[in-house]
Amino acid sequence: MHTHLSNRFSAILFLAIAIPVISFSQNQKEIKQQNIKSKITWKSLKDSPEKMYKAEEIQYNQNGDETEISEFDETGNLKRKETYLYNPDGKLMEEKRMNAKGQQSKKRTYNYNDKGDRTGYMEFDANGKLKETRVIDYDGKGMKVKRTDRDTKG
Repeated sequence: MHTHLSNRFSAILFLAIAIPVISFSQNQKEIKQQNIKSKITWKSLKDSPEKMYKAEEIQYNQNGDETEISEFDETGNLKRKETYLYNPDGKLMEEKRMNAKGQQSKKRTYNYNDKGDRTGYMEFDANGKLKETRVIDYDGKGMKVKRTDRDTKG
């Protein structure tokens, strides 16, 4: 009986370690090629290592880009969620962070130039008020030459 429990615990411990490692070994290209739509990471409960809970779920679009990341606590309740929107060229245009109640706590929108270089972003707080901006300038060769960050304080 002791050997059976020991083997079972060893198997569960292996899965608890191996699943996160395996799940993070896939890159965007592989996710796209294998048409993966979502990935779930399971973790062991702290006080009962033989029991698992869904700690994170990631959703992907057809290009293998992350479109939603949800984190959960040990009881299965949502801790936070992030969503990502992309333009047709695959450039990140918007990211939002929501709290456990599903309320937006942060939003960031991105800007790009004609060459596809990120030229900055605007970040908004939970109330939609502009909190921070970043502007990136490039020279004629496409090299970054200046970055200007501003918060609402100036």
